[in-house]
Amino acid sequence: MSKLANIDPKARIGQGTVVSPFVTIEEDVIIGDRCWLGPGCTIMKGARIGDAVQIFPGAVISAPPQDLKYRGEPTLTGSAIAASSENV
Repeated sequence: MSKLANIDPKARIGQGTVVSPFVTIEEDVIIGDRCWLGPGCTIMKGARIGDAVQIFPGAVISAPPQDLKYRGEPTLTGSAIAASSENV
């Protein structure tokens, strides 16, 4: 864990997971074992990330869609989708 990362104390991070500098992890986040979170990525409230997942630098996970048609309706973000090592 980088000392330059901002991690909410309520987040759960698995063993062997690497958290790079300038990563932000919000509350109610679960991250599995052996993951790699690249510099500057943001993991927002409600994210569920499985084992052995790589999140690349600057990525934002579990944020509202940035589609202009989005009007706040329910989506498959947050706890509805779990990233795992089997995702392509």
